[in-house]
Amino acid sequence: MSTSDPIPVTMFLDKELSARFRKWQRHQPDHHGEIGMISTAAEFCRFYKDDKASKGVRTSDETEYRHVGSKCGDVLHPAEEHDIKYCPVCEVEAYLDLQQLIAQAWDITGGRTAKKQVKEKQMTIRHFWRNARVELEELLAYMEDEAKVEGNWEEEHPKDAEGARASYSATNAVNLARLLAQYPSTMGPQHAVKDGSESGRLTRSKAVSEKKKRNAKFVYGTNFSPSRPKHAFQRNRPVYKPGKHAAGTLRELVDTSNMTNRFYTARQLKVITHMGGLPIPEHIDVSKHEGIADLHPRQKEINQVLTTYVHHKNPKIRAALMKQLENANFLLLCVQQDKVIAAIPLELENMEDVGTQDDEDIGQGLDPGGFKTGWVSLLDILTKSGNGGKKYVLEEHGKAHGKLKDVPGHRMVLRKRVKRGTKKRVAGEDFEVSATKRVMR
Repeated sequence: MSTSDPIPVTMFLDKELSARFRKWQRHQPDHHGEIGMISTAAEFCRFYKDDKASKGVRTSDETEYRHVGSKCGDVLHPAEEHDIKYCPVCEVEAYLDLQQLIAQAWDITGGRTAKKQVKEKQMTIRHFWRNARVELEELLAYMEDEAKVEGNWEEEHPKDAEGARASYSATNAVNLARLLAQYPSTMGPQHAVKDGSESGRLTRSKAVSEKKKRNAKFVYGTNFSPSRPKHAFQRNRPVYKPGKHAAGTLRELVDTSNMTNRFYTARQLKVITHMGGLPIPEHIDVSKHEGIADLHPRQKEINQVLTTYVHHKNPKIRAALMKQLENANFLLLCVQQDKVIAAIPLELENMEDVGTQDDEDIGQGLDPGGFKTGWVSLLDILTKSGNGGKKYVLEEHGKAHGKLKDVPGHRMVLRKRVKRGTKKRVAGEDFEVSATKRVMR
């Protein structure tokens, strides 16, 4: 475990949370240091998990596996033979939330790109952030071994494998950490204009600039015969004639457009095939889509995957998947050995309809210089990689690695609201939850 000189928790916690941390320290029989000082991320994460658990244990979903964390209440993987207080996902989330608190403190003191003279406080926070990252990597190395054990269990129990994957397992925890861990790096376009200017504008990619011939496709059995005259569609006129899908008199309206049918909506997503399996590529060319899923040659395989999403046993995971499908406009098929191993819903910007836009407008929306600086996670890379044919890469130090094995998940993110012109500690006084914890398989 990586250790550093003790630092006061007030550097990155607000007064209320700092007071709870000191109270928690006083009740720890194995704590022998100064109250209010912290030297390892593991100590804070133990407090953080206990603090959340003290506000009420979460009720686990109904499942055949009732082996749960004694404090967090989350369902554990059947391969876990020991009684533990917290599931692997809660362990990882504590480290991720701690890193975000430290990152906010680092930014307030000037961040890693501060041009002024570096202060001692900034160096202290930077050193603690590094140690927290090392501790997280040590935890993930242990969890990766646990994930192999879980995989072996699922191979030995194929009938119960699906239910096991829905648990808060070490496999899900590792995927979550690899996806959401943030690095002090720069995410910028790899192909910028090399004309000596500082604008950093992007050139239009060849795939976008060359217009693609489109062929309209109609569903088999489409009726092309003339329908009602135009005036017969107006419901407030006496000449109105109800169509075959209209609701009868004194009956409730029928959803003829399937607007509320999530399964139908998912089948309308445009399909992009990736033949390399997992992990998914950094750059996704949306201009090479293969039409909608309902008309795709692999329609049966796609429907099987979508059915597992819609009818997932775990209601939390099912709700998260439905939210992912609701916001998506593309479906990435990961194919390996001529078999679909994953269908990942993605929300990407479709640049096919920007044919009349001038090249100089492509770079708009980015920060000055055409780059986005700050903190970058693998999830940022994936969500930005398909925007307008622009390829984003991690530059300088800090590199996201690991394999994305499943559908991306979301964790709870704490964001501080700070008034302009004020100097407050990183934890501040006011937090807001921007997303609920969702871990998906």
